[in-house]
Amino acid sequence: MTCYFKNYLKFGILFLGILLFNNCAEDTNEEIIEQVENDNLSDNPVVKMLISMGYKLEQIQELDDYYLVQGDLLFSKDINDYNRKKSSHETSHFERHAHTDDLVSQINATTMTVYVDPSIPTSGTDNWRNAISNSISDLNGINGSKVTFIFSTNTNSDITIESDNNSLPNNVIASAGFPTNDQPFNTVLINLDYSSNTNVSESNKRYNMVHELGHCIGLRHTNWENVDSVTNVGANLIPGTPSQDPNSVMNGGTATFSWSGFSNFDIIAIEYLYPALTINGSSLICVNETKTYTLANGGASVIWQVPSYIQIVSSTNTSVTVTFTNSTTNGPAYIRANTGNGTVQKDFWIGKRYVDWVDFTNDIGEEGYFCSSHNGNEYVISPKIKGNTYQYRLLSFPSLSVLYTSTTTSSNSGTINYTPSPGWYVFEVRITNACGTSQWIGNEVEYVDCINGGGGQGDQGEG
Repeated sequence: MTCYFKNYLKFGILFLGILLFNNCAEDTNEEIIEQVENDNLSDNPVVKMLISMGYKLEQIQELDDYYLVQGDLLFSKDINDYNRKKSSHETSHFERHAHTDDLVSQINATTMTVYVDPSIPTSGTDNWRNAISNSISDLNGINGSKVTFIFSTNTNSDITIESDNNSLPNNVIASAGFPTNDQPFNTVLINLDYSSNTNVSESNKRYNMVHELGHCIGLRHTNWENVDSVTNVGANLIPGTPSQDPNSVMNGGTATFSWSGFSNFDIIAIEYLYPALTINGSSLICVNETKTYTLANGGASVIWQVPSYIQIVSSTNTSVTVTFTNSTTNGPAYIRANTGNGTVQKDFWIGKRYVDWVDFTNDIGEEGYFCSSHNGNEYVISPKIKGNTYQYRLLSFPSLSVLYTSTTTSSNSGTINYTPSPGWYVFEVRITNACGTSQWIGNEVEYVDCINGGGGQGDQGEG
């Protein structure tokens, strides 16, 4: 369902067969959409249902496969697609972010496949594929939401994006519908001849694709009370959103808008409807420690998984308590929760840290040599791993006597101010966390005269 601007014309006489309706199209005072009234339309059970929801008969137009309502909403013609209507609805007299009665199930929201039909060109002004890709990245990128759209080459994907094949009115840029039977709405139509072949910018295409996919997962127009002319049935208000949000991508009447990101309340709305699965708890477990991790938005049944060197002490559907007893093991570990709403994993560290050269961005041992012109005789080491203390030292070679030591934490960088005589040395680092201190690890390095150049090659090893 795309955005639209209302067309208001004052008539002294109402002509039979000419209906004024809202759609997700460009504002115009020159164009009146004609609709031929079907005498038998009101007898259809789906149409009766739409009327009971508050839509007016004159706002309903029959297409080959759908009913087009208010110029931009698609509804299935199969009454069996509407067997999950809910009985309670929130009432309000204010504009506000809202969702439909039916939503995508929490588990299905994590794997919604999208197929782009060949009717969408791969080049030229009618190529919407980049906009589709960007819009999917935009929606998938909401960190607090489990919403995940996945591109697919399967023609039986959850959502098919295709050309409208001239079925949409001239001033409707695109259209979609609302979820049914725990699944997203299965079709997004794009009017490739929109507004008599007006050139649509990439940013405008992206905006409309985010908007349409938002409808597919159950988001109504944020300003639904003004633009949809329908009661609050199926417009359930979303907590934490204001009475107005002019920056919302889900506002109706915005078909010609360009993409500038979600509003803060768009994000709140999507996170409320489809909250991300999260496991909360410590990022470090030491030997013989016991830690408890909690699960948010998990569902009714949870199966916990851990690697073999982690033991589960106890668990419920909302938490798990684990312990680590192997003093010879240290490294990355995880806790995984398989739930009715999907799978989520918490990564953490067990035991002491060990030094890896890739953790350092500017260490003198990485290039094999260093020289006095570097940073005014100061050699700055910047650790990437936070929450640890690092020690650095320079040793003579081959006697390995310690010439210089330095200590740094995650809040600063280690600096070596020692300038040795030209020759070979050993540069070493070790790391300390709450579980203990690692072994020294280092490289042979050569101090050279920078004016004359030169370099050395050394071996990495543990001390």
